[in-house]
Amino acid sequence: MAEAGSALTRPLTLTLLPERLSIYRFDSTTALTDIGLLPGIWSITRTRQELSVVAAEGCCATADAEDPGWRYLYVAGPIPFDLTGIIAGLTATVAARNLPVFVLSTFDSDLLLVRSASLDQSLQALHEQGYGIQYDADETPPGRPTTHDGQSQPPAGNGAGV
Repeated sequence: MAEAGSALTRPLTLTLLPERLSIYRFDSTTALTDIGLLPGIWSITRTRQELSVVAAEGCCATADAEDPGWRYLYVAGPIPFDLTGIIAGLTATVAARNLPVFVLSTFDSDLLLVRSASLDQSLQALHEQGYGIQYDADETPPGRPTTHDGQSQPPAGNGAGV
């Protein structure tokens, strides 16, 4: 990885995790206690216009809107704050194939969300740009051979989502 204070000089390895996520919209005045308990991975962001929640599909029954069908790739961290180009490289790679993306960032890392329906296409695009793709222990899909370094190769072509 590049030194702190510089741009990313080589692609990273991403880990595809098994959770299926939705992006939920609530009114900006919604109390956090009204959302309820969120299982697994989740993120909450409030702006003056809305309160957005990313969490497991179907877990926020009181949301004003739900956009289901997202998978996420985890960028291992910690990533120094002054290291630039990570999100730009990830999103440009997937967006170049006209595939939607959604991004979350934490103190230590970044998460790239891609549509389940275009998961294979997104993984192929990232792989072709040199990003390593690892699969969670529960996630390695059949038919995807594991390379000598423990990484799996995404399938060629435009298969349906996993």
